[in-house]
Amino acid sequence: MAPARNGKRQASAHVEEPPHKKVAPVLKKYGVTQAAFKQMVEVLQHPLAGHLTEDCKQMILAMLPHSLCVPSDQREEVQNLAVKMFEEVVASVEGHLKEALEAEKSKVKTITDSKEQLLSDVSKAQEQLKDAEKDLEQKNQELTASSQAVVAAKTFLSKKEEEQTTGDASLLQTEADKAELQKAFEGVFLMVEAGESTDSAAQLKVFESAMKKLTMEESLKMAILPVLQKPPAERGGFDATVLSEFQNIFEAKLRELSEMLQQGAPERQARQLCVDQARAQLEEAETKQKECSGELLASKQKQKEATSALKEVEASVASYEATLKAAMDVQDEKQKDVDSFVETTMKGFTNLKDVEVGDAMQEQELELQAVIGFKGTVQSSLILHPDQEHLIFPLGCTVVLRNLIKRTQAFLQGHDNQVNCITVSKSGKLLASGQKTFMGFPADVIIWDFEQRKEIHRLSLHKVAVTSLSFSCDETYLATLGGQDDNSLVIWEVERGLAVCGTPAATDTAHCVRFFNNTEFSLVTGGNYHVVIWQFDLANKKLRPTQANLGQMKRITTNVLIDQEDKFVYCGTTTGDLLQVELGHALFKQYTPKGGPTKTFALGITTSALLPDGDMILGTGNGLLARVSADTLRVKQQCQVLGGVTSVALTQDGTHFFCGTTLSNIYWVDTDTLTAELRNTCHHERINQIAFPADYSEVFATCSVTDIRVWNAVTRQELLRIQVPNMECYCLDFMRDGKSIISGWSDGKVRAFLPQSGKLLYAINDAHKNGVTALALSSDCGRIVTGGMEGEVRVWNIGFQTQTMDASLKEHRGRVWCIKIAKDDTQAVSASADGSCIIWDLFTKTRKLCLFESTMFKSLVYHPDESQLLTTGSDRKVAYWDTFDGQAIRVLEGSEEGEITTLSVSKSGSHYVSGGEERLVKLWDYDKGVSEYIGVGHSGTITCAAISPDASFVVSAGSEGAILIWTMPQELVSKCNELVE
Repeated sequence: MAPARNGKRQASAHVEEPPHKKVAPVLKKYGVTQAAFKQMVEVLQHPLAGHLTEDCKQMILAMLPHSLCVPSDQREEVQNLAVKMFEEVVASVEGHLKEALEAEKSKVKTITDSKEQLLSDVSKAQEQLKDAEKDLEQKNQELTASSQAVVAAKTFLSKKEEEQTTGDASLLQTEADKAELQKAFEGVFLMVEAGESTDSAAQLKVFESAMKKLTMEESLKMAILPVLQKPPAERGGFDATVLSEFQNIFEAKLRELSEMLQQGAPERQARQLCVDQARAQLEEAETKQKECSGELLASKQKQKEATSALKEVEASVASYEATLKAAMDVQDEKQKDVDSFVETTMKGFTNLKDVEVGDAMQEQELELQAVIGFKGTVQSSLILHPDQEHLIFPLGCTVVLRNLIKRTQAFLQGHDNQVNCITVSKSGKLLASGQKTFMGFPADVIIWDFEQRKEIHRLSLHKVAVTSLSFSCDETYLATLGGQDDNSLVIWEVERGLAVCGTPAATDTAHCVRFFNNTEFSLVTGGNYHVVIWQFDLANKKLRPTQANLGQMKRITTNVLIDQEDKFVYCGTTTGDLLQVELGHALFKQYTPKGGPTKTFALGITTSALLPDGDMILGTGNGLLARVSADTLRVKQQCQVLGGVTSVALTQDGTHFFCGTTLSNIYWVDTDTLTAELRNTCHHERINQIAFPADYSEVFATCSVTDIRVWNAVTRQELLRIQVPNMECYCLDFMRDGKSIISGWSDGKVRAFLPQSGKLLYAINDAHKNGVTALALSSDCGRIVTGGMEGEVRVWNIGFQTQTMDASLKEHRGRVWCIKIAKDDTQAVSASADGSCIIWDLFTKTRKLCLFESTMFKSLVYHPDESQLLTTGSDRKVAYWDTFDGQAIRVLEGSEEGEITTLSVSKSGSHYVSGGEERLVKLWDYDKGVSEYIGVGHSGTITCAAISPDASFVVSAGSEGAILIWTMPQELVSKCNELVE
């Protein structure tokens, strides 16, 4: 947080350090690694340590560094009690883990024991289903038989009814005739005869119908009706005779019919009996049919229930395997938890508990052998030491001291983040460097003894960043200027390393500070719309500002230059103006270079230097170097270089100077003619990959956002540069025969170049959509396996004049970050951001094995005997995998913060190197799984690292564009070169 405007800054503000910074000195003192201590901290954070209160955990955590980390033979009684207390926690967690394992084992046993019962249940269910199906078949047969019986009964009934109908037809007619005659005789004849009828017409009509059934003479028929129509009183003897005769005929006919009915009655009864018997048989058959139908339905239900029961038992058997597998998986996880806890935590605890003085574990530092790089974007970062032999510049967290005569390098290492500014005292005895860090964290300034190459004082007062430094002329004081979030100006006493006074530099952001050349009590700062001249009041410990009067001028000053007599200050601005301000009265004098090609310098004046004759050398943002007269501000000479100029370092005699640019180029320039000669160059953007030729360590290649470069590992000189305009090279490697460099590019092409000339040998167009992100080369130089941004893995056959695709393997769903091929070229393995690593069979072009993890895999390597794989990625872990069954053998905590992006293993497999966002190069013992050495120097994410084929050094590169070469510890070189069986 920036200090309040117009307020006084306290000289010794307390800054709460992060926990890891508080513990780090203690761990370093007792030789305990951060990783080992973190394992102990994780015990307290373990879910099974939940019985401890938060206060208790914090108490134990606070005691750990000062008890467990202390060698056992140096512990006091209180420290031993603390260790014993922690040991109880460890034992408790271990006990809970083992209890959980035993519980899972019991579950597995229960499931295993249930298998016999399940099989018995299946057999029983099958028997029940078989019985049900047999019963169903029987019921079906019975229903069929009963149905047939019903049909037969119906047929028989129909036959008997038909016989009855036929046999009874004449009798029925006789009955009808008798009934009709009886009706006519009694209801008509006798009544009419007696004269009792009232409806003679209707009755006569009935009588006439009945007469047709009687047999009589015609004369009688003709006579009977008239007789009947006469009233009884009018009838005579003839009429009585007719009536008597007719009555006799009537009665005789009735007797005849009765006799006929009486004679046919037995046969009729017999026929009725047969019909009744047939109907009874039908009813009995239908009843039987209904009973069989009901029994069939019940049998079907029974069969359905038996089938359902069998399916249920079979489902239980089918789920048994899944249930057993799930239980076994949980048991295996619990076993792994126990094994991991015992193997790592318990072993680590035992080591710390029992270690004595001299036995303490210690992560040693890798020796930085050389660097290839120059951070050209840091303003005024290139300094020629007054001894005229050393060129000083920052690179990441390191300050590099390059001896121009002996061509050697030395390094000042102490910063934990990017060095943002440096300065050297007038005599050259002292050097100061300031860094930038993260929001809320202090940004340190370190004062170094140049001759002894060691830190004298560490000054911690600024926050976030330090942007400018300046030693006073007599080297008594050091002025430091904080960045935008701090914006404070502090004066330090160099001898004691204490702050004398401090104040806000201005109401707006200040960018630069410089002491006068002839007094240690005056200095100048410049920044956004201000130039301030300060008087340092030592007696009152005050800084008294005088604002320079610039009139209507509104400029952002980025650098200031004071003449030898301290009369004028020349201010370089972002608008390209050079302002001349008179120091005595703080008055603006003149501005703008006169006689130049343009009114102002394009992209601003970024740096400046004063020549012995009073002229000035100006560097601009568009790469222009200009020599300007101090009196008239006219441009005398100018030249163009590549990249914006950020540094000018004059020789003592002023005849030449070094010029540094934003493209990380260093030029040697003659001040009279301003002719620039390129002396050093390096990558200025992210480096994506490092590759060595097969079994050759004197040369290596790197690829970056802009180009491919081949380097001499001994002289650290660039041998070859290959550029494809507007394209980024993601990956590269040397063919095993050394005759070509194969590279993958962002336009989706694979390009092959000759390693001596950089000439394009061939290109595979449209190899992948959106870019070729990974590649690997077969040992016979006949095949290339490539991976793309979309997740495809493709195999290419490389002929003498042709390049053809052999297979396209589409299983990954994310970017392929890394591919490796086995020595015998039979299989390849690819690592992807989708959380999978796939081992491919290059003969069948199919997946052989797949490894899954909740991470974005970034890198992998085969162990030289190819029995294991090492993988790493965004989960910050290094995992060992068995290539036979794809099981994870060991998982190590590879980084305390940030993902791991690169791995490289030695020829023997005894050691490997990792690097990532933690910005540390770590050298691991493969078998022990312990980081034995660390290399501190990068300021950005380490994107790639490689152990040289002869294992004599390690090369690492980062997102800041720096290449660092580390010396392999001598005792490990022979181990790394041992032959693998």
